[in-house]
Amino acid sequence: MIEAAVIAHLLADAGVEALVEDRVFPVSLPQGARLPSVVVARVDGAPLLADDGPSGLSNPRLQIDCWGSSYASAKALARAVTSSLNAYSGDMAGLDVPHVELEAERDMPREGGSNQSEYRYRVSLDFLVWHTN
Repeated sequence: MIEAAVIAHLLADAGVEALVEDRVFPVSLPQGARLPSVVVARVDGAPLLADDGPSGLSNPRLQIDCWGSSYASAKALARAVTSSLNAYSGDMAGLDVPHVELEAERDMPREGGSNQSEYRYRVSLDFLVWHTN
């Protein structure tokens, strides 16, 4: 599963790990999670077909949300994630990954409670991750 491979890759990256320790989660941010944190979710993609059938490749779009307690910390985490993944090629947790491409980056509206200490900031990144099936 490519999502698990990307999570393992990010946790093994020194730049990302220095910011989040082990806080890289699948699908959604757990309630009460410490920040900064990363969330990895597949948002679309299916195996690619060639003229004669399955090509053996997929290129799903993964949304990677970088959460921080300040806008600056969310942006710093997004830079670390982008540095780790954009233009990556090679082995990723046993999957052959010939190419990863950043397709979009969005600053999302601030979320949180009634006082500034409860605010959460998010930068959302979309990556196309080419990999063998």
